[in-house]
Amino acid sequence: MQAKNDRCTPKNSNSSMLKQTSRLSPKQRAILTETFRKMEDDGKRTGVNIFVRLFAEYPNYKAIWPQFQAIPDSSLMGAQELQKHAGVYMSGLRNIIASIDDNEALAEQLKKIALTHLKWGIRTFHIEVRNMLPEVLATVHLCMNGITPEVKDAWTTLFAVIASMVEDFRLDAEQKQNYRKGQGGLAGPVVK
Repeated sequence: MQAKNDRCTPKNSNSSMLKQTSRLSPKQRAILTETFRKMEDDGKRTGVNIFVRLFAEYPNYKAIWPQFQAIPDSSLMGAQELQKHAGVYMSGLRNIIASIDDNEALAEQLKKIALTHLKWGIRTFHIEVRNMLPEVLATVHLCMNGITPEVKDAWTTLFAVIASMVEDFRLDAEQKQNYRKGQGGLAGPVVK
């Protein structure tokens, strides 16, 4: 029989987060570090490229970030708001990569990323295979003048870990909100 506390442990507990980060093998961590160095050679432009590609593929995603809503698509690439957000995005990736060899530090960085994304209504599908990841992989391909299956696998695993943690924190927040209110879910539109 399971102890009551075991059944009630949230998915975003420290042990659960460490389990998520342990999905990254030492080889994948080395690949992520190496490829990120190449991406960071022109970090701001790399970040802008990721978001321009994302918004070209999913124009409705501009609705997720209020600072982009009033910017016409034709002006987005040069917009100061996008430059700033690209810098923040690359800084987040830099912090992840800087802690990649320490599971506890990595879990803490990913927790910060997950909690930040909750307020924007970001969900697993925004991050994983269908949406953000392909744009990151395309940008890695540009920065590396090609992409190997191992590089693709390392980035796919990292984004799967991030997506899982975002989802775990979202579900935990939703459960807490439902408990407090006796109803509902997380506020905010879901943009697919």
